[in-house]
Amino acid sequence: MTSQEKLQDFDIPIPTKRSKISDESEILAQKYDMLHEHYTKDGLGQQTQLFLRRIASSPEVPSEWRHIPLLRMLSDTCKEFLFNELEISMWSIFLEKVVWNNHSLPLHWLLLYSAYAAKRYLNEDMQVFEHFVLKKYENFMHSYQNWLMTHQDLIKVSPKKLNSKYLALSTPPTLLESEIIDYNYYVDDILQIAPPSNANEKEVKIEVASINVEPDEPKLPELLNLNSVLKDATEMPDQLSEKAISHYDLFQPSLGNEMDNIPFLLPNLSRIPSNIKEEDI
Repeated sequence: MTSQEKLQDFDIPIPTKRSKISDESEILAQKYDMLHEHYTKDGLGQQTQLFLRRIASSPEVPSEWRHIPLLRMLSDTCKEFLFNELEISMWSIFLEKVVWNNHSLPLHWLLLYSAYAAKRYLNEDMQVFEHFVLKKYENFMHSYQNWLMTHQDLIKVSPKKLNSKYLALSTPPTLLESEIIDYNYYVDDILQIAPPSNANEKEVKIEVASINVEPDEPKLPELLNLNSVLKDATEMPDQLSEKAISHYDLFQPSLGNEMDNIPFLLPNLSRIPSNIKEEDI
């Protein structure tokens, strides 16, 4: 009896050896995820966006493809293959040669095939990207090889051609180009990062009670009779303005004939001597 049979008799689970191919696939997937996260963490750079805008607004693009979100499709493909500016320049050449005038396949697949060809053209180690496309797109390699066999004579690019395309795409934008930028690209970005309308958000409402605090006015003595004015005159502040004095209703009918003895109203009652007597007025 073998050792394996003995383990089965005791109902002990036999450890299975993990496939080496499975381990490598997991490592490649993790590596791509790490590279993709680093590439998209801060979004596409300004230079990359300029390259893509110029490609999308190129007169080489057929009119029937101008009504679709072409810039968005270019950006998504660029993020999938982690393109730098040189690779975008190569991709732009392939688009002009074998994509814009080709209607044999859906545009989405034409963009993928041409992007993968540009990536492979300028890079030696393609394991990470090969694993990515095989995992995401079923039967990708077979269909890509068929496409490549048809167009392989057209995608041969000289270094001078690549350099010329890079310089053309990297030139600072002119005033004319600022008018043809597709601002729907930014609208799509805003809509993608915006929270859904039915999201449960905690709203904190802070109510601030508006309190109108009026400055305290100096208390004025009640004018019960003339003696109350003369008694409190020395206690009134020297800064009492004529506006404050106007609060004295000296002409109330309730005062009677006592007001007949006052020839005029002094602007500052604090100047009345404290030793004045009622019979002197």
